[in-house]
Amino acid sequence: MAVNSSFSVGDVVVIERKRRPWRLTTVQSIQGDLLQVNGGHLYSASTGWRLDATHGKSERVTPLTPARMDYLQLVQFQKAVIGLDITRVPPERIARLAELAKAFSEALQTDFTPNDTDTA
Repeated sequence: MAVNSSFSVGDVVVIERKRRPWRLTTVQSIQGDLLQVNGGHLYSASTGWRLDATHGKSERVTPLTPARMDYLQLVQFQKAVIGLDITRVPPERIARLAELAKAFSEALQTDFTPNDTDTA
């Protein structure tokens, strides 16, 4: 199944692993069906699959779409939250972060309201 045979040099594309967006990269060169991205990895321009025996059909290049960008932004958000040391957040940022936490909770349809067992 063809992914997109109309990639162009300089395009920002998405590398997917196990059919999930993994990272952004740039098309460096295209020669026939060989598409090379920043970092030197080669992919089939017609199928998108990586041309490497190690990764085979677990990694492919795909066009950047709003949905893929949304997924990558959510991954970055998750990493930032996991690494957040709340004891070091300046007091003036707490209210804004609490608003974001509430919006995130509502989007997930999950209640993050603290209860009496959650107090430190």
